[in-house]
Amino acid sequence: RWERYDLAPGVLALAQVALDNAEDANVNAIAVAADAATSAANAALAALYAGAALWVSGTTYGLGVLARSPANGRVYNKITGTAGGVVDPSANATDWSPVSITTPIQVVAGLVQQAISGGAYAATNTTAQAAATNLLLYSLQFDQAAWVKASSTVSADFTMSPTGNVDADKLVEAAATAAHNVSQVVTAAANVVYTFSVEVKAAGRSTIALSMDRDSGMADYVKAKFDLSGAGASSIAAGGTGSGASATCTHLGNGFYLCTLTGTPSTTAGTTVRSMLHLSDFNSSYLGNGTNGVSMAEAQLETGNVPTSSRIATGAATAARAASVVAPTRFIAPATPAANASFDASVQNGIDTNVVDLNGATFYGQSGIVKLDNAFMTYKFQYVNGTWRFI
Repeated sequence: RWERYDLAPGVLALAQVALDNAEDANVNAIAVAADAATSAANAALAALYAGAALWVSGTTYGLGVLARSPANGRVYNKITGTAGGVVDPSANATDWSPVSITTPIQVVAGLVQQAISGGAYAATNTTAQAAATNLLLYSLQFDQAAWVKASSTVSADFTMSPTGNVDADKLVEAAATAAHNVSQVVTAAANVVYTFSVEVKAAGRSTIALSMDRDSGMADYVKAKFDLSGAGASSIAAGGTGSGASATCTHLGNGFYLCTLTGTPSTTAGTTVRSMLHLSDFNSSYLGNGTNGVSMAEAQLETGNVPTSSRIATGAATAARAASVVAPTRFIAPATPAANASFDASVQNGIDTNVVDLNGATFYGQSGIVKLDNAFMTYKFQYVNGTWRFI
């Protein structure tokens, strides 16, 4: 006798088992690959730590040297050209930056600057700038006599500037009750709009002010106050016949801000304009400690109501730059994206491009700053445990 058997359920069950086994095999393969990647990362990390000598108090360490902290065992990269000092690298963020510990991480969905996690950013030549002249002398050398120091001194080439070179000077307040500042006077016309800008980083003082006044008299002026911890510009004002005061404060990475002040210092006849950087507030007097101050780089005074996009270096004479197209020089990552957010960066401008995060830390590798300069490659970054990492 013939009986009919329905084999479909059994076949489907076997197919499901096969699918489950395949998925398990895939998961196991991923786990094996992750274990291998972890082993490789751990080996690389071990080699890094083995190659870093233990930090010794009082020893002079050059820029880019790696040293291991006795306090916590982590490896730190020297980011200034000054002596190592007596403060352990783990407690000395001015001179040392921790080397990121890169481990294999799963890339998950997240938003980064309105781009889906894993999206690519490309730096291209996109910004046009007008011709300009920097009227200030020695734009990177504040120790020169052209810069007048009031109750303050300048330590030359104190730390790394936004260019990646150790050419930012430090303005140090004197241990006296006075107004602490640095200034330069240039010949300029009356009733003209000027923009004064300088790159500044906190070095004991996190508040500065910029001012422009006529004939060094403090009667006709424009001024603004800047918070170098990220709060921006405030107390923007004009006095006397000064007018049109405005200010901006733009983060450049690694703790530096481009502080700009725009306005007409005076509408009356005058022979000079004085550009001044004040420690603390505008012309304020306070007791300095002989140590605190700010790092400064690339000062610029130009006509017009906006700073031009790129900096114009000067020496003993003013310098001009023709109209041109500006190539961006860095990527700025968001400060607080979603956990594990990631992005790919690529460049198409043919120049070195520093990658800087918005928390104020430049990305470092074993040989120094991570620079993107290969148009045929992309570089991946991920936000892990509260910090961006180069993976």
